[in-house]
Amino acid sequence: MEKLDEFVDDSFWHELSVRLAERDLAKEVGEDAFEEMDGEERIQRLGEIEDKYTQEFFEFGIDRVTIDGKKPRP
Repeated sequence: MEKLDEFVDDSFWHELSVRLAERDLAKEVGEDAFEEMDGEERIQRLGEIEDKYTQEFFEFGIDRVTIDGKKPRP
């Protein structure tokens, strides 16, 4: 059971990093540009952002995660 718990935990942090990276890149370049972005460029840019989140979560877990209370822009 310990291995399964470790896998689930690792999967959670990885998926969170991926989703946040996708959100941030789409916000940075715009939804249309994100969708039209060259595959290699998108993978590279997403990887850079994911690495930042992965490092943050590895070092601090959720200690520095906050909700800003602002409504998301369309």
